[in-house]
Amino acid sequence: MATVATYTNTNPDIGIYGLYNPFAVIISNDGTARENLTFRIRVSIDGIADTEVIRNVTPIGQAVVVEPFKLLQDTFFKSNFDFLSLSPNSFNIVKIEVGQTSSATAIVPPTFQGYVSAQEKSFYVYNGYENQPVAINYRDFYWYNFEPIKLPKIKQDISLLTNDGENLSYPNQFRGFYDSTDSIVTATNVITTFHRLNGSEITGTATDVEIAEPTAIGYARQQLNLLDASIPAAASSWKILIRYTNEEEVTFDSEIITVRRQACNPKQSNHRLYWVNRYGGDEYQNFTMLSEQSLNISKGKRIQSDGINYKATTFTDIQNINNPNIQEFGNSATKNIVLRSDYLSQIEVDALAELYKSAIVVMFDDDGTHPMVVTTSSYRIVSVQQELYKVEVNLQYANNELMQIQ
Repeated sequence: MATVATYTNTNPDIGIYGLYNPFAVIISNDGTARENLTFRIRVSIDGIADTEVIRNVTPIGQAVVVEPFKLLQDTFFKSNFDFLSLSPNSFNIVKIEVGQTSSATAIVPPTFQGYVSAQEKSFYVYNGYENQPVAINYRDFYWYNFEPIKLPKIKQDISLLTNDGENLSYPNQFRGFYDSTDSIVTATNVITTFHRLNGSEITGTATDVEIAEPTAIGYARQQLNLLDASIPAAASSWKILIRYTNEEEVTFDSEIITVRRQACNPKQSNHRLYWVNRYGGDEYQNFTMLSEQSLNISKGKRIQSDGINYKATTFTDIQNINNPNIQEFGNSATKNIVLRSDYLSQIEVDALAELYKSAIVVMFDDDGTHPMVVTTSSYRIVSVQQELYKVEVNLQYANNELMQIQ
């Protein structure tokens, strides 16, 4: 009378999966003859209340295919612009439970038999997707059992101005199969090495900062900026990695993020964009060339007026130019901006491609922080020379300009 969940993968709950990649489970009966058979699947975020989604599914014969991650795409997993130290909405554990409603004979009303504890599985899932050939239940080997451990970052060579803020997202804990051992790996240290202009490491300056034991699963964030007091004056660049430790105290290192000082300060005002990449991680890009702003005005309802100011106290004030014969009511204005980049590398151009698909886009400039909407479905790339490019991006401020009614 038991229900069986099949995921095809060996050790399917090892590694990290993308929420939007194809992921399926075959729910079937174990072979015991049952009547009035339907299956029930419960999908939830492990340990977080009010996140469960329950569906009853009718089999074809004795089995049915279900895509459980789709049940959570419109609920818990949402990208947020909050810059909190932990982002559980971008990375967390999905728990899947299965059971059946059935009866021994056709004339007996069916009852729910309960979820089968032996079939319960938990999966580490990020709010995004992996670009790969179509494959069911795919997981990147570098988030599974290959080193270096993958980071949710596309642009891994970063150029910063002095006042730029940037965060490196990383999964703080997951289950992996490293060094032929199935165990939980936890982010325990941030390792930084500093380098001269010629690339040589500045000896004696490396830092090893311990990370606190996570109390909840999510993407943690490590700040990357030029204002850190630990940066040696001679450093032209520095390399940062996250060190993971498994339950057997064996360590494994992540990919390396290289941070460089931008060669010169921009002549124009800097507009810095933030967006969520395909891994649910943080991505940034400066646009330091001349920008253009414009306003689009939408006219509302027209109201006729006789042009007479009935509050006038003198004859010359009766005809008031502030009270014309035709007035507009309900006008609205949207503000737009065209951003242009300086020379970009191919890696920076590749990272920018996801700006157009991101649900969260924010711009930082001298006036503050602004939610933005990308208004074009493609961006213009101008090939310059030596594999360098310039990019032009059209955006709209997500909040309308303030306007007086009259």
